[in-house]
Amino acid sequence: LREEIARAGKPVEVVNIQEIGSTRRAIAHGRKIVKEMTEQAARQDRKPFDVSRLVVGVKCGGSDTTSGIAANPAIGVMSDMLVDAGAAVVMIEPIEAVGAEEPLAARAVNEQVRQEVLNWVGNEEKRWTVPGASVDFMCTGNIEGGLTTLEEKSLGAIHKSGHRPIKGVLKNREDYLETVPPGGGFYLQEGIHVELHAMTHMAAAGVHIIVFATGRGGSFGHAICPLVKVTGNPETWAKMSEDMDVNASTIMEGKESIDSVGQRIFDEVLAVASGKITIGEQLGFYNFAVWKVDPRLEALLGLK
Repeated sequence: LREEIARAGKPVEVVNIQEIGSTRRAIAHGRKIVKEMTEQAARQDRKPFDVSRLVVGVKCGGSDTTSGIAANPAIGVMSDMLVDAGAAVVMIEPIEAVGAEEPLAARAVNEQVRQEVLNWVGNEEKRWTVPGASVDFMCTGNIEGGLTTLEEKSLGAIHKSGHRPIKGVLKNREDYLETVPPGGGFYLQEGIHVELHAMTHMAAAGVHIIVFATGRGGSFGHAICPLVKVTGNPETWAKMSEDMDVNASTIMEGKESIDSVGQRIFDEVLAVASGKITIGEQLGFYNFAVWKVDPRLEALLGLK
């Protein structure tokens, strides 16, 4: 792994407890490495760059009825604006497209990508319907938030993808994770729907900033990517505005259009890219997790 990262021209170090000799010494060595890397990064000159250099991820969690009506459509507007400006946008969580795969597949740039999109959803559905397993596609929070069916949830979730053509599905396998190609555009990514794991996968693919829609609310941040949190629920904003970055509940209240909120989210992303500190960063609440693909399950289900 170290050699792979080094080939990309990025600074990389490995801390091995067994080689160093003890946990305490390994921690001390790791702190020394981080301090040196931080100092090196601080010496770099900040330079302007075009929006087209950005790679932004979109994700939702704790969804309710307002997610599909307000927050996700507004994020979709932002997504289209970024793609139109030459940037790249990535959406993960194929399980949240079950029942909505056809509208997504219709946006594929060619027949090969169309089939990739259908497989993206179909393969994930197989993982969730292993014979003998008891699995719910919708969590208690979704139901308490007013969502009634999986299709309703999925059709609301895909709104955050916008309307631009889908250029491909980024692979995320046991020993290989595909990065976002240069040139901008909208991409899907294989991966788990669980927030922290999904965000790590997107970051590993090259995403710089993640825009996260939540109807029920969320106080966490991510250790790698700045997280811009958006809620379309007026009650959530009233209770948790100190944990949110963008208020999209003005759509539900009839005070603002979807396009207007989408513009505000776009502006917020540019501000964060320019150095603005997100709410999660201000709170210092960082989480991190990695989801490892199980090759045994993939082989059992005949997935490729």
